[in-house]
Amino acid sequence: MSQAWSVAPIFRVGDVRAAAEHYRDVLGFELRPDSIQEGPGGEGAIYAIVRKAGIEIHLGRARSGWRVDPGERPNAIGAYLRVPDVRAFHDELVGRGADILQAPVAEPWGELAIVVRDGDGYLLSFASPGE
Repeated sequence: MSQAWSVAPIFRVGDVRAAAEHYRDVLGFELRPDSIQEGPGGEGAIYAIVRKAGIEIHLGRARSGWRVDPGERPNAIGAYLRVPDVRAFHDELVGRGADILQAPVAEPWGELAIVVRDGDGYLLSFASPGE
C-alpha cells in the first residue's frame, strides 16, 4: 500500500529551543519534549520538530559558518501551509501575540491567506479555501 506524500520544511535557526518554544507558545504548534535532539557534550538543542494537525516543521541549528538570515529576502515565503479555517487560525494567532504581516486576504487563485513572521524571521503563509 502506498503512503500519501507530505512535506516538512527545515528552517535553520540560531537557537533551536527558543525557535521551537516560539512555535509552541505563539503559533500553537505541538512540541513534544522527545522531539528535541540535544547535541553532544552539552552544546544544547540541535534539532526539533513541531507539529500542528498534518503540518510538520523541522528546526535545525545552523552549523558554524552558516548564515542564518531569512531577512536577506524579506518578502519570501518560507512555507505555504493549508489549514481548514484561516480566519479562525488568524484569530487564534492574534490572541497569542503572533507577528502577523497580512490579515486574511482573498488571493487570485481562490484561497484566503495570512502571512506570519516566526521568531527567526521566516515568513509563513497559512491559507484555506476562499469564500
